[in-house]
Amino acid sequence: MKNKLSAFTLTRHMMKYSKPYSFIFILATLLISIDILFSVGNTWIQQFFINLIDEGSLERLLTFVQISLAVGLGCLAMMVIQFILRNYTISYISRDFTLDFFEECNKIPLLEANRYSSGDLVNRINKDAPAASEIIDFLVFNILFHILMSAVVFIYLARIDLLLALLALIGGPASFLIGKLFDMKIRSVTVEAQKKDADVRNILQEMMQGVKVVKSLCIEKIMHRKYTVERDKQNKLFMKRALLTSFREQSIEFSFNAIAYTCTFFVAVAAIQNEITPGQVLAFLFLTMRLMGPFLGIAQMWSSLQMALGAGDRVDKIGNLFKNKDENDIDVEADQSVSNFTSPAIQIANGKFSYQKDKELFNHFNLTIDSGSSVAIVGPSGSGKSTLAKLCGGLYELDSGNMEIFGQSLNENQEKVRSNIAYVPQTPYLFSGTIVENIELGSKENTTMNDVIEASNLANANGFIATLDQQYDTAIREKGSSLSGGQRQRIALARAFIRNAPIIILDEVTSALDNESENLISQSILQLLDRGSTVLFITHNLSLAQKADRIIVMENGQIVEDGDHESLLSLKGLYAQLRGG
Repeated sequence: MKNKLSAFTLTRHMMKYSKPYSFIFILATLLISIDILFSVGNTWIQQFFINLIDEGSLERLLTFVQISLAVGLGCLAMMVIQFILRNYTISYISRDFTLDFFEECNKIPLLEANRYSSGDLVNRINKDAPAASEIIDFLVFNILFHILMSAVVFIYLARIDLLLALLALIGGPASFLIGKLFDMKIRSVTVEAQKKDADVRNILQEMMQGVKVVKSLCIEKIMHRKYTVERDKQNKLFMKRALLTSFREQSIEFSFNAIAYTCTFFVAVAAIQNEITPGQVLAFLFLTMRLMGPFLGIAQMWSSLQMALGAGDRVDKIGNLFKNKDENDIDVEADQSVSNFTSPAIQIANGKFSYQKDKELFNHFNLTIDSGSSVAIVGPSGSGKSTLAKLCGGLYELDSGNMEIFGQSLNENQEKVRSNIAYVPQTPYLFSGTIVENIELGSKENTTMNDVIEASNLANANGFIATLDQQYDTAIREKGSSLSGGQRQRIALARAFIRNAPIIILDEVTSALDNESENLISQSILQLLDRGSTVLFITHNLSLAQKADRIIVMENGQIVEDGDHESLLSLKGLYAQLRGG
């Protein structure tokens, strides 16, 4: 089992994000001293003030008050500046870390990403990443402040009475150690609560996105019960964490007050015996709380630190704190190498792939697709057609073997190699925004409106877009729910066509459509074939398949037949059976 993330590792990683704001960060850290001097100095002022009263010198008293007010106002102004600089730095560190983690989540291989629910991933990005970044605030600003405060206060009190100062000091570590007894349990419960929070979020997303199915099946009550059960489990975890935190704080509070009252008693005894002055009594009583208070503050914040570490564990599980980011973060545009378009468009050599380790789908799989050719892949359901399309599109990675796109290995620079491919899935996904914005997403460069219209014409989408009130500026609701399936698919095709990629992969884009939409999309595919693009398309439409230069027939993860329409018919094998001949 992987060790839990240490506070040192998480803090060291977060400190990297302070570099762009290093001047502000250092200044905010140095200004912590102003807060400490103000707190201790305020006590010294009160002590000196009372001693002046005993002396009966009004003139010295007024002068002292004026100087104290001026210094105090200056300190308050500096403390406000420190607060602003501190929060500025922390907010930007949190933003930058969250953005990097979001980028890291986008790099997760598709198969691995499928192991997480969308609600879980959203929770890790929106909640866990910002929570983990708060460790800088806890350790650098809060805990550092409390440690320095304790040191300065102890020195001040030791000059008055060393034994009383040592007695007061005992209360701090005692309170802290009592709090430590609860730490690991709070951290563990926090991780469980965050996981359950993600589960609840995922149920809500499924209900909202599948509302049509929920209503059509009349399962509102079933979904409500499911949500209630998971929400109840989440609430129990929240209550458990709250109770642990409460018990922890009450235990700390009890030990804190017990030692504080003991100190007060001995201070009173010392005052009665005239061993300390009235001003020193006031200073001691006030600073005893200041001496123990930082430990109490550290102990109370320690539970928040455990929550930050729990969030860090969940971020680390996916991003592994981006340890290889600097090595793998390759700028595609800066890579001046050019693909060799005279090489085969796609070549798989001795490829192996499996969804489960003990069950291979592809074994010693070999495939070569020439540049500029059109290849249709057909076969019964479950034969591996769509998996092959995802492998060729760079969405899945081979377990072993090699795959090259125009002579470049997919493993060397996956992002650059994939830039040569436009992939259209069976189920199109449209984003919230306008039609033109959705189409432009497919472009690798700045595009003009003419480019958008040309891609739409190729996808046979311009006809229905022209009938809309806002045409290309028509807003699309979530997942394109305001459009029909055929309209969504045509926009997805236009988004792929505007990419001008040398390889186009279409994964059963004509399935589950009405006849009219299927005919329009089939016409688009035929136009692609005429343009001489390298086209790989999965289809059940054998009339469309026979228009391809080459037809590959798959069964049980293997290529069982390979040739053109006429040659495959003459074999009277699986292809002929699929055609009913």
